[in-house]
Amino acid sequence: MKSHIRIIVVGDAGTGKSSLIATYMELLSGDGTFPEKVPRVLQPVAITPEDTQNKVFAEVVDTASDEIETLHEEYRHGDVVMLLYECDNKDHIARLTNHWLPDIMNFVGEAVPVVLVGTKIDLRGPDFLHTTTLVNEIMPIINNPQFRCIETCIELSSRALVNVYEAFSFAQSAVLHPTGPVYDASTEKLTQPCVAALTCIFRQCDVDRDGVLSDEELQGFQAKCFGARLQDTELDGVKKVVQEAEADGIRNGCLTLVGFLFLHKLFIQRGRVETTWRVLRTFGYEDDLSLREDYDLPVQKSSSQSIELTEEAAQFLLDRFREYDKDRDGALSQDELNAVFEAGGHPWGRDFPLWAVTNEKGFLTEKGWHAQWNMTALLDAKAVCHHLTLMGFRDVSDALSVTRKRKLDRKKKRVTRHVFRGFVLGAPGSGKTAFLCSHIHKSLPEKRTGQDQPLSVANQVEVDGEEYTLVLTEFPQKLVVPTLSSKETMDGCDLVVMTFARTDPTSFSYAVDLFNEVPRNVPVVFVATKSDLVPCAGEEESRAPDEFCERLGLPLPVEVSTTSPDKLKKVCSMLAAVALNPSVALPDSRKKKRTGGRILRTLLIGGAVGVIGYLGWRYLFKGGDPPPKKP
Repeated sequence: MKSHIRIIVVGDAGTGKSSLIATYMELLSGDGTFPEKVPRVLQPVAITPEDTQNKVFAEVVDTASDEIETLHEEYRHGDVVMLLYECDNKDHIARLTNHWLPDIMNFVGEAVPVVLVGTKIDLRGPDFLHTTTLVNEIMPIINNPQFRCIETCIELSSRALVNVYEAFSFAQSAVLHPTGPVYDASTEKLTQPCVAALTCIFRQCDVDRDGVLSDEELQGFQAKCFGARLQDTELDGVKKVVQEAEADGIRNGCLTLVGFLFLHKLFIQRGRVETTWRVLRTFGYEDDLSLREDYDLPVQKSSSQSIELTEEAAQFLLDRFREYDKDRDGALSQDELNAVFEAGGHPWGRDFPLWAVTNEKGFLTEKGWHAQWNMTALLDAKAVCHHLTLMGFRDVSDALSVTRKRKLDRKKKRVTRHVFRGFVLGAPGSGKTAFLCSHIHKSLPEKRTGQDQPLSVANQVEVDGEEYTLVLTEFPQKLVVPTLSSKETMDGCDLVVMTFARTDPTSFSYAVDLFNEVPRNVPVVFVATKSDLVPCAGEEESRAPDEFCERLGLPLPVEVSTTSPDKLKKVCSMLAAVALNPSVALPDSRKKKRTGGRILRTLLIGGAVGVIGYLGWRYLFKGGDPPPKKP
């Protein structure tokens, strides 16, 4: 909310602009008299918070109607325009629509609200408070959709000291509590963004998720927004008003969403729009009804820790998936996704769900939904907090947890995380993007946007009967070296997948150069792509990758091909197994020469995955001979 408001006073000559400002200042000083003589144009005057109803600094700027360039400049620097016209002066009223309002709209559009101020009502005589002109001539202007910049209107008399203070309060409220973003006067309905925001707030207050607000939940809402609980008689009165106006507003003595929205429409229609704004701002909404994103994360982590969803948040998201899966097909269509994210869009970019796990129709599956949120918690925890709030999660401080440091995991020889991140590196053309596509069971798309940015995909994988999320990230070539040289970034990496094409000997040389830049505490798995194609190199060159890995005690390269999707699925499970037991793929691990290679090959041939400790790995091939060595 703004703490300083700049009020620009405009209108035709003779409408009483300077007199109005001077009278307002007299009222603030306690004098309470109408100044008979005032300059043609006053200098800007400052109003302290103590003298304003909303406790903000205000600056009031007088203008001359014939100084066009100055007027236009003031429009741009103003927060609100008070547009004066002389009541019952048809020429002045006509110029509102054929000059002043179009001129304001032309320079600032709807960005600056306008308060129409009818002056000199005392000239009507004793019955100067009648509102015939206001109703017959001004209200049609206000309701004209062409002039949505108009916030409200008021009639006053500076000489009679009527509504002077109120006019400036209206101007401040037009900035602090604007009607336009929350209510459409032409349809007499709440705006769609306002409905979406209030729906999210309703869900947050519905602690037991039964679709209504009980008396206790309503009192909690009241105390949070206004600092006090309602008396029982007041609460009953509120529900009675709702019941009489909306048949579906009360259910079993509890307030429904329909009733909640009705109350806010009623507040606005009765001139209490500040009540709705207080609710919105209490729950973190900005003036444009976007959710404020400058809040601190409820958890803090070091670079070697990860952020994961709590069970409560994961269950909440699963419930939302099933709630919006209207056709019960186990997937969310585009329309169903739009309904989920009606309040603020999804956090996954314009190509979504191209790079997510979908069914044959391209609809996001339940596993894909779960994996996407786990990946978002890992990569952008603030986005998770933001969107959980939009979806009505009660308290984001209960949504995230921080994992143990990776160094401590290695020391205790037990990984406690359930979401792992692998960096997929390699030469251009070595099949990195295709490998990411295989992880989410998709073919390589014909076109890809955002190739200058990292690409991350996520899917659920199973290891020893337990599900984990594996996030694989490919970097554009220009970011590979900076990524490898960033300690903070590499601290968050669970393993590196180094791809090279069997069809291109230079591809492996490129991979070796990258390997030499990888920190030695990060496990590395070499993946030989395009293994279904005939190698262009001779036997000696084709054995070079195997010999390199053997010499460093690394697992032998894993052979993959996009023509073998079942094998690719096992490869991703194996990568998660490496993340769970990183010692098997660390360079210079020579305790059991070639053990790593045997383990990975056994995993891929037998389809089994063992993870807990070195003994667990050996058990996989304890009963039989390991795979034969390559010739």
